[in-house]
Amino acid sequence: GGRGGALAVGFEYSGGMHEPPVSPPAGASDRSAPSLQTLLSAVDSLGGMQQTWLQRWVEVNSFSRNRAGCAQMGALLAEAFQLTGLEAREIAAADGALGSHWLFATKTFARGDGIVLIGHHDTVFPAGTFEGFRTDGERAFGPGVLDMKGGLSVIWRVLAAAAATGTLASW
Repeated sequence: GGRGGALAVGFEYSGGMHEPPVSPPAGASDRSAPSLQTLLSAVDSLGGMQQTWLQRWVEVNSFSRNRAGCAQMGALLAEAFQLTGLEAREIAAADGALGSHWLFATKTFARGDGIVLIGHHDTVFPAGTFEGFRTDGERAFGPGVLDMKGGLSVIWRVLAAAAATGTLASW
């Protein structure tokens, strides 16, 4: 059986890794793209919000067979990824026993020429076995902090920075 609660983020990017400023895809908006430094500043400014989302997500028990918890986690993801330039789509799990999958894509991604960032938002911990969120200095602890809710928070931070600078809407 497949995992419940998958998340895929699709967007198109035509610039190379070493080509600041980031260029929008051909045919996208003619407005000037932000510099790499502008994007990095936006990423830096979102650290506190990234931690807030991570804590909210980790505090939800989204054990794979906990449909209600997976639905709550999906709703939180939909709220977080409500970024300018992304469209959300919930895809019900085929067997009905697992949580829904979510796809957040840019308008241009439908052309099929893009990048996919993928993760899952369920965990392997049944209710009462490993729950809660806590920090100790720079370290965070809780179900999903590393796999995969922490990874989703990194994806959110980068896409939120792209949205804040107007870059994401042009992808």
